[in-house]
Amino acid sequence: MEKIILYGAGKELNENYNEIIAISDVEVLCVVDSDTEKCGKFIGDLEICLVSQVRTQYDFIVITCSYAYEIKKQLIEAGVEEKKIIRLKEYLGYKNKNVWRVFRPTNNESCQENCYQKSVAAVVPVGEFNGACIAMIYFLIEMKKKGFSVGIAATRAEDGFIKYAVNNNIEVCVYKNLEFASYDEFGWIGRFNIVIVNTLTAHKAVQNLHHDRVYWWIHESESSYDYEIRLWGEFNENDYFVSGVFGVSDMAVNVFHRFFPNTKIDKFEYGLPDYYVESPKEKSKLSPIIFAIIGRVSREKGLDIFVEAINELSNEYYSKCEFWIIGKLYDDDFCKELLKQVGDKPIKFFGEKDPNEIRSIYYKVDVVVNASKMDSLPIVITEAFMNKKIAVMSDVIGTVRYIENNRDAFVFRSEDSSDLARVLKYVVDNYSELDFMRDNARLVYEKVFSLSGLDDRIDQKICNIGVL
Repeated sequence: MEKIILYGAGKELNENYNEIIAISDVEVLCVVDSDTEKCGKFIGDLEICLVSQVRTQYDFIVITCSYAYEIKKQLIEAGVEEKKIIRLKEYLGYKNKNVWRVFRPTNNESCQENCYQKSVAAVVPVGEFNGACIAMIYFLIEMKKKGFSVGIAATRAEDGFIKYAVNNNIEVCVYKNLEFASYDEFGWIGRFNIVIVNTLTAHKAVQNLHHDRVYWWIHESESSYDYEIRLWGEFNENDYFVSGVFGVSDMAVNVFHRFFPNTKIDKFEYGLPDYYVESPKEKSKLSPIIFAIIGRVSREKGLDIFVEAINELSNEYYSKCEFWIIGKLYDDDFCKELLKQVGDKPIKFFGEKDPNEIRSIYYKVDVVVNASKMDSLPIVITEAFMNKKIAVMSDVIGTVRYIENNRDAFVFRSEDSSDLARVLKYVVDNYSELDFMRDNARLVYEKVFSLSGLDDRIDQKICNIGVL
């Protein structure tokens, strides 16, 4: 029986507690935390104590918080053997090594055993309906049209995501140890002649696969780099052996270069299928104008700024509008605070929706808002352009590079709720005069983000340089 101590009595432990204690050959001795106020309290049946109070022999201290790099240094300085210190993600992978599940399309068109020709596999940290995963799904669908076998691997995946991928004839592999597996260890991935690691946050997979078949597609803004540094320490370019790196936007490319100054990176935007459906442009006097913010409900996505801006509007505007928040609500402090902010305002929560459900919702939405504090190229704004919706976005997101303010969309100052409220009021007051903006937004989609644009980029920036 392996004996472990968990370090960190916060959100990460709470989210993974049941999975940890369910491991059959592991005994969790206790939880330690540097916060003395937590000592003596319990998480489940586990008492929280200081690391200095631990007297029992153990096999590992498993770090269950984001400041893992600093904590590891402190533990080593306190005399703990480095080989006994491990991060939670690593530990769960280690306990599930060489055990993966594969979900195949029923038409048997997936990549067969020992298939090395014209095949592409994607690696993602989590299979879920976030922008980077959706971008990769559409990329793989386009590759299938070009005659490639395709698959996608994730450390974990939501049921809805697996179903959506399989229904689009994409094979799915779920492997806990994905980010820490060598190329030779992970047999599933060896069947594909090209591997694209999707997102910065899967960077440990780039390090550990360490193979000339591997390419890297970056989507993130600076906050993701800061998080990974807290978890793993500073990036060392020499640890990342890949044949090519791509960035989804100018913002993604520029941020990557701050941390990897000597690594070449080419811009490669995603493309989305066209599902535009004509919807009424004129609102009757009795119909509310619907503003929607779509995506993960988190502080980084600026949901607090959106709600603060709504609270600055007068009752006159509340009678003319509805505000929709479409995204997964988490059981965390931010979401709890947000719900308190809402009060009696005309704000509706719809929960997380898969891409097909989002398509049906766009018919009813009039204005799409993105209040993100950092976002390299949000898919929701591209979908808004595609559907001829009025878009409102903060000035720090990557899409700003592709538009002209007040012509193609509206831009407000990031984290400035009063400026966002000003734009919301302007849209309501001038709604019937904004047809030109809808048409211009559609042109941005067609020029840059359509599938024809993606096909051109695949031919010019991938096939022509020998990636596929």
